[in-house]
Amino acid sequence: MVRAILDGRKTQTRRIGDRYKNWKVGDLLWVRETWAAGVEWDDEKPSEIDPLCGGNDIWYLADGKKTEGYGKTRRSRFMPKWAARIWLEITKVRWVIEFKRNARTR
Repeated sequence: MVRAILDGRKTQTRRIGDRYKNWKVGDLLWVRETWAAGVEWDDEKPSEIDPLCGGNDIWYLADGKKTEGYGKTRRSRFMPKWAARIWLEITKVRWVIEFKRNARTR
């Protein structure tokens, strides 16, 4: 998905959300990606990496092979908001309620 967003091939996304959450046009969503900071931050939790120091040089999996100097690869779910490079603006909100039908065999 990240590569498609960067290439301009993905122009919309769907989110399954709580219908009571107040999503509105103009809100921003940040995209989490697989990433790595400098090797000097390997012993730190992602939440403890200083965005002013460790945040200057982030490697993203979608960019290709990791070069020397980057530390361990971290899963997207652990990406702090300050490390996000892709932000998506909500331009339309539509709620769809789906029902599952029970398939009956005859």
